[in-house]
Amino acid sequence: MFVDPSQGRALCLQILHGQPTGRLLWYTTEWCISDLAKQAGYADGIDFMIRDLGCAAFENLDYPFRLHVPQVQIVETHEGDALIREHRSPWGTLREVRREGNRVVEHPVADEQSLTTLADMWEHLQVEVRPEVIDRLKKRVAGRGAVGCCTPTSSLQQMIQHELGIVNFWYAVADTPALVERAMAGYQAAIQTAYDTLGRFDVDYFYQGENTSTTAISPDFYGKYSLAQIRQYCQAARTAGKPAIVHMCGLLRDLLPLFPATGLSGIDCLTPPPVGNCPFAEAYDAMPAGFFCTGRFNSTFWVGKDRDQILQGLAATVPHRVYRESPFILIVTTDAVEGITLENWRLLRDCINEYEEKAR
Repeated sequence: MFVDPSQGRALCLQILHGQPTGRLLWYTTEWCISDLAKQAGYADGIDFMIRDLGCAAFENLDYPFRLHVPQVQIVETHEGDALIREHRSPWGTLREVRREGNRVVEHPVADEQSLTTLADMWEHLQVEVRPEVIDRLKKRVAGRGAVGCCTPTSSLQQMIQHELGIVNFWYAVADTPALVERAMAGYQAAIQTAYDTLGRFDVDYFYQGENTSTTAISPDFYGKYSLAQIRQYCQAARTAGKPAIVHMCGLLRDLLPLFPATGLSGIDCLTPPPVGNCPFAEAYDAMPAGFFCTGRFNSTFWVGKDRDQILQGLAATVPHRVYRESPFILIVTTDAVEGITLENWRLLRDCINEYEEKAR
């Protein structure tokens, strides 16, 4: 739907505060279209989204916290096409290997000794707050949309995604659960100091990138570990007087019954079938009143597709009652697909507008 630029921010705030707009509001991430924006003659990606595509602007990709351990020295070397990154400390050295555009192929924690080193490091973890990062983001958005502040991810997600990987994590939980919990406690204590600063940020909402999915964590372990950690973040956001969004990925249906207990305000990138397994309407039926989500319309539905195919994708994933009756905004993702053209974006725009018009 085409949004009057003067109304975009107000509509975003309406959704963030749990009120339906009755219209199919949508957006994408600025970095996805920044090059095309210049090609089309616009000053920046946000300008292109608003004035050409008729989007809203939901911006939250800037991160105003630096987490570091002062006693750790990071040393990088290369072996062929591999980047070797060593985290050297008084408690030991953690070594990780990255290839193919910074992809981790060997995680730094793989056994009890390295996990002990990580736990020792995290007990000395410090947080540096950089509010100027959000000031720059607000200046870039300049009242054209809603501005969010990214907060540090939970210790569980940090361990799974960056420090141990999924396989090493589950072995560690089975073999040395007390050590795993000691490491997580040190990390959570540090990021609580970040959460305690949230009231300093003049933003519209807070955003935590968890990448939660049942492909990474079971409902039992979500209840045991994640629930308390996400509640910690959500409580801090509520104390600051702002909505708390949690970013998730993929298969969420089995975790859905646990989400109300976290106190989250909304889910970012709720993904319906066939990529995910949780239809938007099902999430709204399960969550408390006032819950909102950004619903994902991924590349398989629109990149390289014709008009009829895009309209079919919208009909299959976004029932009209979802955006009419609930606070909802559609996020269109490119999923790192290359070669998306200006014409493809504009066809998507026209299809979204046509789909909404048909329901009126």
